[in-house]
Amino acid sequence: EHKEAVEELFKCLGTVFWVPEEYLDIWTGLVGSGPAFIAEIVDALVLGAVASGMPRDLAYQGILDVLEGTSTLLKNIRVHPAEVRDEVTTPGGTTIRGLMVMESEGVKAALMKTVEETYKRSREIGLEIDSKIRKELGL
Repeated sequence: EHKEAVEELFKCLGTVFWVPEEYLDIWTGLVGSGPAFIAEIVDALVLGAVASGMPRDLAYQGILDVLEGTSTLLKNIRVHPAEVRDEVTTPGGTTIRGLMVMESEGVKAALMKTVEETYKRSREIGLEIDSKIRKELGL
């Protein structure tokens, strides 16, 4: 009954997920901070297009459509991200060249570390709050 009330309250904000407690700090880092990370990636891609000579507005609209289409594929068709990557990567083409740059610059490793570090910080914040509560309660 309470679970349904909570779902009803929050479903206007999007999909409601019931995440096991042991994953909450990871969830916070991944989903809570995720919009900032995605926005940073979008900004970097747009700036790359601008540096190459494209007007910012055009680049921004294009990448937003790419995000929407990719999100639809991943969410509704439920393909693995590697499948999407492989479908648009041709031998000797533009995509593989860009992927090579991403690999050499450590983009995937940086994104993985980003989630790990936000998870650690979320856990630290939880421990700090717990410590303050215990102190105030005299425990």
